Amino acid sequence: MKTDAKLGRLNTTTILGDTDADGDFDAIYTLGARSFSIWNGLTGDQVFDSKNELGKKASEALVYDDATSDDKGTEPKANGYEVFPNPAQNTINISSSLNTHPLIIIYDLNGRAVIQTSLTELDKSIDLSSNSDGVYLMRIIETKKLISVKIIKAN
Repeated sequence: MKTDAKLGRLNTTTILGDTDADGDFDAIYTLGARSFSIWNGLTGDQVFDSKNELGKKASEALVYDDATSDDKGTEPKANGYEVFPNPAQNTINISSSLNTHPLIIIYDLNGRAVIQTSLTELDKSIDLSSNSDGVYLMRIIETKKLISVKIIKAN
């Protein structure tokens, strides 16, 4: 189990996992966040999981080189963006002092990508007028950085 070919490179935590407090681990929790999941708050059912979609889209948009080690990838790290106003009516603005051109994907709570664009300058406005009022998840993806922002559209 400890060889690299098996689970030897899998990073886990020892903080969680002893579910019955008997000193042994009943569940293994790994580290990382390359995907996100949306869960039904009433039933506990998983509605959507992005799996490796963020890495694929970022690689296709040339904002991320996926030829990295097996425990790296598009994952949450430091923030360098301001997203406003939030809640928004018909337009949301993204401002950055960073000299990057990240991919921006906005998902609805069913896991559908409803907007996909690139930040081509330091400030950008995104038109939300064709989207229904509700909660959305914005993912800002750049080389080795992923930022998640909950946005609310409300008229």
